[in-house]
Amino acid sequence: MCWLCEHHDRTFTDYLTEVETILADHGWLIQGIDAGPESPAWAYTVGLTRRHRPELVITGLPYPRAADILTEAVGLPATATDPGTRITIAGQLVESVAVAAPVPRLVVAEALFGHAVDAVQLVYPDRSGSWPWNSGYSGDQPLLGLPMH
Repeated sequence: MCWLCEHHDRTFTDYLTEVETILADHGWLIQGIDAGPESPAWAYTVGLTRRHRPELVITGLPYPRAADILTEAVGLPATATDPGTRITIAGQLVESVAVAAPVPRLVVAEALFGHAVDAVQLVYPDRSGSWPWNSGYSGDQPLLGLPMH
């Protein structure tokens, strides 16, 4: 359940204060968004901007799986997730795609860092090996940018 849902008497500003405390202790965190009637679940990092790295985003996976991939990706050299790169992270083949407009999507990162936020989406193929930009793709993974090829 979300922090604001559990703390009905608190505000988004209070939540940002909690996030800042976590960032001070750990340097980064993962913000998860549950699936809704019109959109799949997704998750993104908050705090990599302060390390002069793009935030990382993954869509269409349950939070635990998304968190595993994002956590391992954060531990890799920044170049491992440069746009256009294909790499296996936490057992999942992904291709990095620059997010076209990260600010309206990464609400917590934007609230903390403003328009300086850049992001890279870690995109993965469906069960048959098709990528979201291929015909016949059967996954539930919205693309937030365009691949480099």
